Amino acid sequence: MAISTTDPIIKIQGLNKAYGRNKIFQNLDLIINYGEICALIGINGSGKTTLLKILSTLIKPDSGSLSISGFTASKEGEDIRKLIGLVTHNHLLYNQLTGYENLKFVGKLYGVHYIDEKIKELSSLLKLDKVLDKRIGYLSHGLQKRISIARALIHNPSLLLLDEPESNLD
Repeated sequence: MAISTTDPIIKIQGLNKAYGRNKIFQNLDLIINYGEICALIGINGSGKTTLLKILSTLIKPDSGSLSISGFTASKEGEDIRKLIGLVTHNHLLYNQLTGYENLKFVGKLYGVHYIDEKIKELSSLLKLDKVLDKRIGYLSHGLQKRISIARALIHNPSLLLLDEPESNLD
């Protein structure tokens, strides 16, 4: 399926999610077009992280429909995951590997061509030149967060999802 940038990148209709009797959201409708920036703002427990998990196909809604770039989440989750870069509150990096090794590993998973050039580009953009040779476990939380952002961008995603992007960022 070819991706059309004239269609919404995110289209949610009648989305419902509950944990037991706790209704996280009911009948949520949302359309986000390509190039738009959307921020989810709310108190703790209001469903922001839950919605990001649903958008990234990590969890399923109870009902309703979700499509990303025309792909239906209920049937084409794998296609959706290829389009998404995700930065979570926890860094999702391997502590025993260096920053470079983490980025190279994820790049290979996504089939990134010219991966060393892409790592250099992201390293320059995020000011990681002096730390990519160090193990993740020895880096500050701020540097881990920046490498997480590079990890999310390594495959040129169409959609970047950031959960608490400002936390631990220096």
